[in-house]
Amino acid sequence: MIIHKAPEVEKTVLGTLISFPNTYKPASQVLKPNDFYDSFNAKVYEVIENLNTSRRNVDVLSVFHAMQKTYGTDIAPSEIAALSSLAIGPQAIYDQRLIIKEMSMRRQLVLEAQKIIKAVNESKDVFEIIETAKAKFSEIEPITDTGIKNWDMLNDEFVKMLDANANQVQGINTGIEIYDRFSKGEQKGDLKIIAGETSQGKTSLAITEAKNQIDRGVKVAFYSYEMTSQQLMARVVAQETGVSSKELLMTKISDDDYSKVNHALNKDYNLFIIEPKASEYRWLESSIKNVVNNLGVEKVFIDYIQLITIPGLKRHEQIGTIANSLKRLAISAEVNIPITAVSQLNRDSNNPEPELWRLKESGDIENAADVVVGIWRPHHYGIEFMTCSNTEVEAGTAQKGIMKILKGRNIGTAKFAVDWNEQTTRFSDYEEVKKPF
Repeated sequence: MIIHKAPEVEKTVLGTLISFPNTYKPASQVLKPNDFYDSFNAKVYEVIENLNTSRRNVDVLSVFHAMQKTYGTDIAPSEIAALSSLAIGPQAIYDQRLIIKEMSMRRQLVLEAQKIIKAVNESKDVFEIIETAKAKFSEIEPITDTGIKNWDMLNDEFVKMLDANANQVQGINTGIEIYDRFSKGEQKGDLKIIAGETSQGKTSLAITEAKNQIDRGVKVAFYSYEMTSQQLMARVVAQETGVSSKELLMTKISDDDYSKVNHALNKDYNLFIIEPKASEYRWLESSIKNVVNNLGVEKVFIDYIQLITIPGLKRHEQIGTIANSLKRLAISAEVNIPITAVSQLNRDSNNPEPELWRLKESGDIENAADVVVGIWRPHHYGIEFMTCSNTEVEAGTAQKGIMKILKGRNIGTAKFAVDWNEQTTRFSDYEEVKKPF
């Protein structure tokens, strides 16, 4: 049986609490003495907790004397000093407290699961078992980080941001250069929505960005609720080879095209295509955590948000809850990657240009998202000319699309033209005129 424990992390946290007493507050927001696997470590944490509660100084000597008074004379000062020597800085407390808490929760879950198995094998009343289990699982305390940060911590984070800006460090690029220059890339914890009417290219834009990112070595997971994995793979191969995805799926291709495809298939892509086995959001969240933590995925795409469900809620409540949950997931310590979700827009035949208010079924999508990008192809609606930020004059719309940033929490809004290849369903930078911002 696997025993979920992290004794070295426990010692590091205790050493940090002794050496940097100001770290007790963020630790106490998450940890209790019984969260420590090692009994000695649990006793030390309880003593530190009592010292802080009584507003007494915390250092090697005070912890030693309190331990000696509470638990006996067989405790040596060197044991406490040894813990203090393991401190690696106050910033570490924020990540390491979560590791200890997670291990504690895992142990509790294992214990309760064993009790359930025993009760089932003893043929006890099944409904009583379920109710007892519900009550026990609800007692397993979740991570309750309040997100409180003192000025020193904010200072450190702000300086790191300034240094990153000075070194022109960006997030993950989409491969659409005009968008990347404007947005500085996709940042960890961001939720981006790609929105469009049917047949305007919202899924194609998501696939284009995913293809560009895996070409740059980013590990990508693509959740496809609408297309099969083979259909999605055909789109990726089409963008790599220039061979129409329709031909790849439906016709016998030429020897020359077959050679191109075979070469593409032999490339080492950092792409995981996932056909969800359930539409419920809780399955999706669990799967995303899995691929991030076990496969090292750095970017997630979801196509599309209206096909996800939460049983028991009205439809508009489901979509709002899903959008807000995806944002919390993206920014969580456990995931902390950019997530892009595709969303439908309600049709408006009088004004097909994307607008925020047309996000289908819930305004909470707009509220939850950091960035909302509307995509449309004016030529599809009989519109022959367009004017965008990167076109100096009115330009023709044939084989063109428009990316419109409807919301940019930290980047602002903009509208620019992109090229559209109907054969490979690929968007790319507008080549006729490249005008930097």
